[in-house]
Amino acid sequence: MKNKVTNEELRQAKRQYAETLQRTTARYANILSAEMREACGDMALWRCLQCYDPSFGQSVSSSLFRFIHWECRKAIRELNNMVQCSELCEQETEDKTPCLTMMVNDCLNTLSSRDRRMIEARYLHRCTLQEIATQEGYSRQGVKNILDRCLSRMAKAS
Repeated sequence: MKNKVTNEELRQAKRQYAETLQRTTARYANILSAEMREACGDMALWRCLQCYDPSFGQSVSSSLFRFIHWECRKAIRELNNMVQCSELCEQETEDKTPCLTMMVNDCLNTLSSRDRRMIEARYLHRCTLQEIATQEGYSRQGVKNILDRCLSRMAKAS
């Protein structure tokens, strides 16, 4: 059962569980950047609040702990897939055309113009999620969700 979570509830929960978020994501400091850990924590908190059911007898923080690990592991898998793709594509074809460029262009062509703008802003121009959200008229979490879906779609296309 999915609960609707308002922005205010999310902000309040983020303040309430800030220490749990920070302490749990810190375990991934050697693998994920601070921004990625924060994004994983935010996504985990949002999903935890959506799925939380007090009738199971488990506290929010216990559920949150599990969701944080799931999100961080998911981010690590995506990073590993990107690294494997880039290592595979560092090999050049016979005519010296970089394989990576061709694959990235093929993957980007599967996206809508909005999605392509967001991917380019995030990974080529190094914009923050908040900067992209302001430019595109979405919330920061909305941008993160769109980027996650885009990366999944691009991974499947490659």
